[in-house]
Formats: sequence, structure tokens, C-alpha cells
Amino acid sequence: MKKPIKKSIKKKGYILTPRRILLWTGLIMAAILVVLAALVAYNYFALDGPTMAQGSNAGKTIITALEKYKTDRSAYPDALNALVPAYLASLPAAAPRYPFNYEVCPGANDYRLSFKLGQDPVNYCTYSGSTKSWACSNAIFESCTTQ
Repeated sequence: MKKPIKKSIKKKGYILTPRRILLWTGLIMAAILVVLAALVAYNYFALDGPTMAQGSNAGKTIITALEKYKTDRSAYPDALNALVPAYLASLPAAAPRYPFNYEVCPGANDYRLSFKLGQDPVNYCTYSGSTKSWACSNAIFESCTTQ
């Protein structure tokens, strides 16, 4: 007796084998890692500069340390590094990779503390030690001689 011949039925479509499952899992994981790396790089390189609120909040600790330094030594320091470690553990930045600029005014009991505002290369916010206030303008850095 002859066995009946079975016709092979070819299924159309995609069959997931264990090998293909591993391949797709690897591709999905690689895509997730690329997205996470892009987010970390974006935050690391700080594509956006600080806002007025971020910069002035970060500057408060420097301003307080400058006033304590002046009380103790009757003059402002020549550079912000003189505040570390006695008055500050480390120098804060307005935002990552956006340091503060500092200048002591000659012949006056005054200083300027400035930071770059946002990504615009000509907008800075400057704190004046004599007026005790922040002012933002389109000057690159408002030094003691420009005010």
C-alpha cells in the first residue's frame, strides 16, 4: 500500500525563529542605546546656555562668598579661585560649561560677575557689587570700565 503524497504547503509570511528573535532583540537594544547616548551627549555638551534665573541662582553662592571674603580681608579677591576652598567647596557655573566671568574694579570697592545668557554669543547678564543687582544686555561682557 502506497502512502499518500502530501503536498507541501508553503506559508507566506515571516517565521520567528530563535535566531531571528535574538537578532531583533539585539537591534532594538542597540537603538535604545543610541537614543540614550544622544540624550547624555545633549546634556553633557549643554547645547542651551543658562537662563537669567539659572545664572542668578548659581551666582548667589559666589556673591555670598565674595561678601564674606571682603568682610574678612577688607577687599574683594583678584580671582574667583581665591574663594576655594575657604569660602566655596568649588566654583559653581551658570550652567555646565558656562563659567562666570569676574572682574574687580580698579580704584573702587566694586566688582562685576557675569555669565553668558543662552546660546546668543553677545548676551550677558552682569551683577554689580555696588548696585547689588543683575542687568542683562547685549554687551559681550560689561566690565567695570564699560558701565
